[in-house]
Amino acid sequence: MNLGGGILSAVLGLWASVYGLVTIRRGLGARPWPSVSGRITGSTVRTRGRIKPLGVGGQRFHDFTVTYSYEVRGSAWRGHRIKFGEYGFGSYGDVEALKDRYREGARVTVYYDPDNPSDAVLEPGVGSDAWVGLGVGTVLLAAGIVILTHGLR
Repeated sequence: MNLGGGILSAVLGLWASVYGLVTIRRGLGARPWPSVSGRITGSTVRTRGRIKPLGVGGQRFHDFTVTYSYEVRGSAWRGHRIKFGEYGFGSYGDVEALKDRYREGARVTVYYDPDNPSDAVLEPGVGSDAWVGLGVGTVLLAAGIVILTHGLR
C-alpha cells in the first residue's frame, strides 16, 4: 500500500471535514440572527476555463459574486456572502438564477451577527456545498485511515 497516499488522503479528509463542520456550525448559528434592509451594490457572473473530468470534453466553469451594503446601529457595512457553505458557482443557468435573484440595486434582507455586524449573509442557514465538503472529507479521512492501518501491518 502507498503510505504517502494514505497520509495525504487522511490530511485532506481531516481538513475538509473540519472545514465542513465549522461552516455548518456557522450556518446553523446564523439562523436566529437579526435582519436589516440592504441593497445589492454589485452582481457579477464570470466565466472561467473548462473543467475536464478525466481530461475529456469539458464544461465551462461559472461563478457568481455579489456585494451588498447595509446599516446596523448607525454604522455602514458591506457584505459578500450569500449563505454559509454556498459558494455561487456551477452551470451558467445556476449562476444566472442567482444574478436574477440578486440584481444590482435590488433591496434585500441582510442577516447579521449581532456581536459582529460585519459578518452577514443574505440567506441564513447552511448551503449544500458545506454538506458535500463534510461528506467528501469523511470519505477521504476514512480511506486514508484504512490505507495507513493496512500499510503499517
